[in-house]
Order: sequence, then structure tokens, then C-alpha cells
Amino acid sequence: MKTLSKLAVLFIAMGAVLLVGPVFGFSSFAAERGTTVNIPSDQSSAYLGVDSENDIGTLRGDDPPEQVATLFNNLNEDVDIIEFEIYNDSDALAVDSPNPGETIATGRSEDVTVVCADSVSAGVRDIGVEVVEVDGATTTISGVSFNTTVDIQCNKGSGSGVVNFEADNVGTGNTSQTFSFSGDGLKNNDDVYINVSGPQTNGGVDYTSGSPTVVSGAGTVSYNGGDQIVYDPDGGESGTVEIRMDGIDVVGSSGERYTITYSEQRKNRNDRDDSDIFYITD
Repeated sequence: MKTLSKLAVLFIAMGAVLLVGPVFGFSSFAAERGTTVNIPSDQSSAYLGVDSENDIGTLRGDDPPEQVATLFNNLNEDVDIIEFEIYNDSDALAVDSPNPGETIATGRSEDVTVVCADSVSAGVRDIGVEVVEVDGATTTISGVSFNTTVDIQCNKGSGSGVVNFEADNVGTGNTSQTFSFSGDGLKNNDDVYINVSGPQTNGGVDYTSGSPTVVSGAGTVSYNGGDQIVYDPDGGESGTVEIRMDGIDVVGSSGERYTITYSEQRKNRNDRDDSDIFYITD
């Protein structure tokens, strides 16, 4: 039987209600003010339900993403994925999907997959995966966790690694923003695309007058004046690539959250994609 343990905490955004309790076959619980919370017998019927795999077997460096669970959004509103954490994996693994900023529509589900992130063989591990936070229009769910067993053999095979894409927060008076990602495995004739359409079209940041600069990395960068920042890698790429976008105009207000996506076109190899959430601060 698929199981999970640990605590789940749900915060109701519109009110000072804090509910904490053990998880018995379900991932989280919630209630509107003044109603009674009943523990569901089916873990997938919880407000953020989790159906997890007991054992996913061996994971090598060149294996495709492996499904470890399915998340079920049983709220009456869409929720955005904010962050995941993995524990007891010797820092060998990373969540491949869903990416930060992706939405699970009300009544829908989304598979959670993991991949090798580092060339480490840690053997058989009972790893913990935490859904650090998901946000809806009125509800935030945090601390939902589940376990699965995996034989970590990430130093076997030639994996492409993970992107580790990051978009820095920006202040209301900032005129620049920095993006970073792993350049390992990028070669000549590959292309990297950083898509800023989220904040650009939703009134967060205006990039149209921006000018990109490669702070660290062997390649070159260009900007089309719209949604795409394009990085053209050099054959000697390794380590972290950092790009600074100068001349931006932060038009949103403090506390607003936006998502920027990363994608690749790689010749004769699997493309990678990622995304990151950034906040506008004071």
C-alpha cells in the first residue's frame, strides 16, 4: 500500500486559522471557518492529496525522470507550485516536475518526478519529498510530505544534470535583474531561452528597454526586445552561467510574485526545461 507520514499544515490566507495534525494516509486537511474537519479515508481526497510510490527501484544518471507521486488538487481553486525539497538523498536528486510556478487546476492532478542532479551513488535510500508550499487565491498549503525508496546510482550513465535555474527577486526601485543556471553539458549549436512573458505581460516588470550581459559563462547573450532572452553557449561551458539584465523597469508592487521559464534546444540530446518564481520587494 502506498503510504506517507509526517505532518501537514494548512494556512487559510483569509483569517488566522492554523491547523496542525498527523497525517494518516492523506497529505493535508483544511476547513472554512466554523466547519468541522473530517479525516478522509482516501489520501487522494485530501485538499492537496498525495498518492506516492513505495519503491521506484534504481535511478541512474542517464535515466529519464522517474515518477514518485501524484498530487491531487481537491480545492475549489487552482494552486501554484512554489517549492519542493528532497531529504536523505545525499544531494543526488532533484524534482524534475512540476516546476515552480506551474499550476494544478482545481479537480486536476499532476505527477511528481525526480532525476539525478549530481554524480553520486548513495545506494538504497528512503528519501523524503516535501511539497514546501502551494498557493491558491485564498489558500496556502505547506509542509506536505511523502516518502519513497530509491536505489541512487547517479554516477552510472552520462546524465545531463539539472538546470537549477534561478531568477533573482527585484525591488521596486531596481533597474537590473540576474538570472543563473547550470551550463554543464551545453555545447556549440545549443540554444538557451529565458522567457520573461509572465512579468512582462502581467504588469510586473517591463524588460523592453533592457540590455543583457553575461556575468559568468563562455557564451554570448541577446534579447529580442520582447519575451525572449537567448543565450548562445560556447563548447567549453561548465559551472554556473549568470546573466544580468540591465535597464529594466519594475512597474509592479511589493509582494507580487511572477514566474520566469527556462528552456533549451540541444542538438541530438534531450532538452531541459525549468522555471523559477521571483518576488517584487520593497
